[in-house]
Parts: sequence; structure tokens; C-alpha cells
Amino acid sequence: MDRDLGGDVVEWMRTAGSDGGFLLIVGDSCVGKTRLIFEAARAVLGDFHVLAPTRGDGDVINKLASAPGRLPSDGLVVWLDELQRYLQGPYFVPDPDGDFRPVTAKAIERLLNAETAVVFVATMRPEHRDRLQASDHDPASGVDRPIHQLAVDVLDLVDADYALQTFSSAERTAARDVATYDPRVAVALADRDYNVTEALAGVRELMSRYRQGTSEQRALIHAIIDMRRVGIESSVPATLLREAARGYLTRATGDGSWFRRALDSVTSRDRRADRATAPVLEVLDRDRRTIVGYTVSDYLTQQLSRARRSECLPAVTWRALMDNTWDSAPLLRLAGSAERRLLYDFASTLYERHITTFGPAQPATWRYPDLVLRKGATMEALDKLRQLADKDDGIQQRLIELLPPDSAEMWTWADVDSRAAHRLADVLISQGRPQDAADILYPFVPAHGSLKFSYITALKQLNDTEELQRLAADGDYSAAHALAELYVASASPDEIRHRAETGDPDIRRIYLDHLAAQHDLVALRNYAAAGDMWAASHYATLLAADGSIDEAVESLRPFAGADRGNWRVTRQLVDLLNANGEHDAAIATLRAFADDWRIAWDLGDALIADGRVHEAIAVFTPHAIPMNGHMREHLAQVLADHNMIEELRKRAAHPIDTIARTILARTLFAAGDIEGLREHVEQRPLGGFGTFDEYGVGIDANDMLAELVAGGPDIDEALSALRRAADDGDIGAARQLIKLLIRNSLVDQLWQEVFAGTFAAGAALIGYLDRHDQAATAEILRRCGLSADGSVPACPDLAITT
Repeated sequence: MDRDLGGDVVEWMRTAGSDGGFLLIVGDSCVGKTRLIFEAARAVLGDFHVLAPTRGDGDVINKLASAPGRLPSDGLVVWLDELQRYLQGPYFVPDPDGDFRPVTAKAIERLLNAETAVVFVATMRPEHRDRLQASDHDPASGVDRPIHQLAVDVLDLVDADYALQTFSSAERTAARDVATYDPRVAVALADRDYNVTEALAGVRELMSRYRQGTSEQRALIHAIIDMRRVGIESSVPATLLREAARGYLTRATGDGSWFRRALDSVTSRDRRADRATAPVLEVLDRDRRTIVGYTVSDYLTQQLSRARRSECLPAVTWRALMDNTWDSAPLLRLAGSAERRLLYDFASTLYERHITTFGPAQPATWRYPDLVLRKGATMEALDKLRQLADKDDGIQQRLIELLPPDSAEMWTWADVDSRAAHRLADVLISQGRPQDAADILYPFVPAHGSLKFSYITALKQLNDTEELQRLAADGDYSAAHALAELYVASASPDEIRHRAETGDPDIRRIYLDHLAAQHDLVALRNYAAAGDMWAASHYATLLAADGSIDEAVESLRPFAGADRGNWRVTRQLVDLLNANGEHDAAIATLRAFADDWRIAWDLGDALIADGRVHEAIAVFTPHAIPMNGHMREHLAQVLADHNMIEELRKRAAHPIDTIARTILARTLFAAGDIEGLREHVEQRPLGGFGTFDEYGVGIDANDMLAELVAGGPDIDEALSALRRAADDGDIGAARQLIKLLIRNSLVDQLWQEVFAGTFAAGAALIGYLDRHDQAATAEILRRCGLSADGSVPACPDLAITT
């Protein structure tokens, strides 16, 4: 039967038969993706050789690309059904022997450029592609970056990308002609429950076998589906399947023979009617001699994953997973799934195993300490951190932060760790033990500049001028200043004045501070007249306090401006002019020195206060450059405050100005401008969070748009779409989903999202309960999490029950 896309695919293959190419058909399970490719390839590329690697064995392609001489001269079709299984990412699973490798973009590109025509044909479900193409915000660069870059590199090589749906009206009309001589098509067309391709693929029989299965048979299927939901992408070995499925049994099973009986039934393909309808499929090794595991059929996986998205896994199943998961990627996925479901004990055990087995790796190294410390810095929690402190620097730092600062253990750590030495030294200084502090810090100071302030503080308390002079000679300003303070504290007034007047800048500053404290106007006036800016600043401050504003202004004029003095002195002068009612003079003073961005900021604000907004923007703009985030934010906010949206759009269009994009999104949202916000999202989606709500959920432009749209009558449709996207790994959609549930007080659905493991749902639920008279429950969830069955535990450690 011809499909609507058939002609396009055939024409593409004709061209690819000469030049090579990469075709991807995306669609749900059982819509005819593989059949469409097969029929087109048979019609156009029938004389080509076919390479269909074992699912996941991308290294076959990598090796072929490194030896192009092995390519057949008359063309090659590389068939990659379920492309996601060959790509680096959450769906790639190494084989038991560790021989499989993901296919690389470099290998595909090399084959596409070979003299022999190489045609790649691939299929994929839409949710798999969406997850592989998902991005996350990089705060360092201010842009979104792909989470699975290596997979994206491969997908970028696709030059023909088609989306295949169920049978259209035109396709059904064409099928009726075929039905006149093919009874199978006639039966499929008459099926009211399934579309034509599903009916032809045996979906009705498949679903009947599932629905009519015994509780033991369904236990096997549900166990595999739920393990897939929490991050186990590989086939499930028989041992793990037997242990995990026990959690789904509804009756006692005696000697355990139930497992083999149920497994034989759900994998049976002996009868003719069973050949394409087995709910559970055997996965063979590369030689196709040994069963290495089991998986659920693609269609049943797609249907049941949606139907069971918020079902809780039994505790027995979690324990089976923990006992049988030892590879790095599955461990991290499983730990993250447990943590998102507020199953803290399971999550911490899995993170601990990963750190112990594989060493430091994110997110284990920063999530594990938080989990073990949820109930406080108990001795048990500290012991857990101690056991891993030598394996991970981040855990070591958390331990040091929590130890009693003057404990014997802290002293031990201070011998080898600069952070411990720093923390202990600060405590010792506060206790009046500067010598001990200096001795602890001394070995670390040369390599850790952040310790110098504490070290110099200790030296100053010790009056150790020799060591301070050594540091000052190396250019350390703090040491020089400390020396000056020690000198002033011990010298006579005449000696201090002599040193101040003979060029020691640190002593001079301290001496001027002393003259100001003594209200010595005469001395300060003389130093100011001799050109000392700080003396003039002190002098003006005292005059202003005495009400002599005019004289204070005149004393500062010679020092105003970045080229003649200091921007703080210029600001002091402007403040005095404004206090004296000389606003025009203040603006003129600022304008003369507006090359300094800090003075330009004050000038612009003064112009705005005077109603001269456009002049202010002209002053801000030259300084709103990529390296000056403060001014860029200030300018964007001024534009927003004065409803200058088009000007703000222009700034937001700059690729680096995420600040302007954030402020534009907030402004459009506050105005309820759905179309404007939609245009903003489509043109340049906002990377990162524009702000955070009261529940700790990040809000970006997509969130704001979804909230405005969902404020209408279609909230159920919006929630359904967001759930599908969130399940596909779209973090932005997950945030939007949680935000809408909270805004509409759909608390029961928020609980379901926690059970589904939706990103940020747990934190949002705790925040919601905290603010709606359920603080006790919120505290239990915050500290103890949930039981495996989704119930709130008693949490005796907190002496709180609910």
C-alpha cells in the first residue's frame, strides 16, 4: 500500500543511490516506519548491499569508516532501526562483553563522502529524538548547550527527516482498493480500535495477550516497563527480572517455578498467531546463540510507559535494582530517579556506590552529601562522609565545613588541607591564639592567596613586622597596610606626621583618617591645598556636616573626574551639589567625566530624574558592552520601566545579552502580551531562569508563555502536552508543568508528578505544603523523603508524624 510519504522517500533514495545520504523516519511505534523504508529501498536500491548491525553495535560502522577499501563497489545501505540505540546518550547500552561502542558523527561523515554511495536509513520514535536533542542552560556562556552533544552531532548529518503518522484519509482510500483482494487489509480497515498499520502489525493480539495474562505474567511486563522508567535502558537479565518482578506479585508463589512458567508464556512465539505478538522479547548476544536479557515489545513499551508514568515501584523492585546495578551510567540514572521521587535512602546508597566504584563524578559528588545530611550533621551522617572523604574533594570539603572547628579531627585535616587550615585559623584568631593560627596557615599561603588575609591578621596580632615586611616587599598591599597600622599604633604623633609627609601612602591614609576623627580642619585644608585628594574628601565631609556646603564643593572641584582623581570623589561632589540645589551643575560635573561607566551610571540616573530619558539612554548605551553586565542590566531595566519595548527587543536580539532577554520576557509577561511573548520565545528562546518563584521553581520565557496560555480554557490540553515533553527529558517543559499545577492548586496531580520522577516536582511539592498549613509533612519530606509505596513515613528522627 502506498503511503503519502512514499513518493518523497523514493525520490530521495534515487538521488542518494548516486550521492549517498542519511534518511531518518520519525514516528510512534507501529505506524509503518520500517515498512516504508523497506518498500522504497527494494524498489530503488534493490541491488545495494545491506549492513544491519546488531542493535547498539555502532562500532561496526566506525571500523568500516576507517577501512573504506572494504566498501562494496555497487553501493551500501546501512540500516539503523531504533537509531537511538546506536548513539551516545541515555539509550545506548553496552553489550555484556563491553564490545559495543556508539557510532560517531566522524565515521558517518566519512562514509557519506566515500566514492561508493553509502545510504544510511534509520527510524526513531519522536520522544527519543526529543530527549537526545534536549539542551540545558550554561550559566558561564549564557547560552543553551545540548545535553547529548555527540548524539546531536550525528543527528545533524541527517539530510532527509520525515515524520510518519497513522493512516491519513487518502491512505485509507488507497487501502480500500487493496482490501478488495487482500483480506488482511480489509480486516485492518474494519478495526475500530487500532489504525491500519497497528492492526496489520498484530497490536490487537499483542494487547489481548497482555490484558488476558495472569498476574505473574503481568508482573514480568510491569517490572521491565517500570525499570525502563527509572533509567534501566538495557535488556533485563533473567536473575534481575525474577527478583524485581516479585514486588508485583499479588499472591504467594511457592517454590519459584512461577517465573519460568510466566516467562515462557510471555515470550512464546511458537503458534502462528504469536509470531509477532509476544509481549516480552528475548535479547540475544552478538552471535545470536545466548539469551542475555529480556525487553518488552516496542508498542507495549510506548503504551504502558505512558499509562504507568506515576506508578510507584515496589520496595522489593528497588532493592533488586540496587543489588544488580553496577555500571556507571545506569547507577547515576537510577540514583537520580530515586532522588526525584524523594526516595533518599535508595538514592544516597546508589550515589555512594558510584563514588566508591568509579571515583569523583557529577552529580554523585555534590548530591550525596546533601542526601546524607538531610536529617542534620549527625554522627552517622559525618561517618558516611568520612568514609568517602579521601575519594572525593567535594565530600571532603563538606566534611570540613561540618566538623567542630577546634576538634582534634579538624587539627588533623588542617595539616593537609588548606580549607581546614583556613577555618581552624579563623577560630584560633577569634580566640586570641594568633601564633597557632599563623603556624597552621604558613605552609599553605604561597599557593593559596585566599588565606593571606587571615595570615596577615594573625601576624598583625603577633606584631610580627619582619614577616609582614617580607610580604609587603613582594607587593602585598594588605601586609603593607598592616605594617602601617602597627607603626601608627606605636609611634609618636610627630613620627607619624613625618612618615606621612615623606611619602608612605599607607601611613598617610591612616594619618588623614586620624585628623578627620579629630576634626582638624586646618591640617586637612593644608593637605588638600597641597593636592591630597583624600584630605580634600575628609575636609569636604566635615565642612558639609558643619553646613558649609559651598566651601565643601569648592574644595572637591580640583579632584573631580576619573582623569584627575577618583570616581568616588566625583560622586561626593555631585551629592553636595544636589544637596545645595545645584542640579544642573551636578549633571554638568557628571557629564564632563562620563567616560567612566560608574559616573555615566549616575549621570543617566540624574537625567532620568530630570525627565530626560532618551538622553540617559544615550549615556548608558556606550557602556552597555558584553563585558559590563551591570550596565547592560541597568539599561534593559530602564527601557522596560519606560515601556520602550522595541528598543529592548533590539538589545535582546544580541546573542550574548541574556539579561535583556530575561527582562523583556518579564515585561511582556507582566503586560499579559501572549503574542509578544510567543514571538520572543520563537525568535530566541531564553536560556536559563528569568527568576524563581516562591516554591523554588525556575521560571523562563517558556514558563511565562505557558502560564499565560494555560490561563485560558485549554489547561488540560496544555498539561497533557507538557507531561509528554517532560517525560521525554525536556527540563523546561517539566518546570512549566510544575508551575501550572501549583498556580491552579492541582496538588493531587503534583503528587503524581513526584511519583513519576518529574524534574523539580519534589522541591515544589515541599514548598507548596510548607505554605499551605502542612509544614509538618513538608519537613518530613524535606528530611526523610517518601516510602517506596509513595506514603509519608513517620520519620521518628524528627519526632514528627502525619
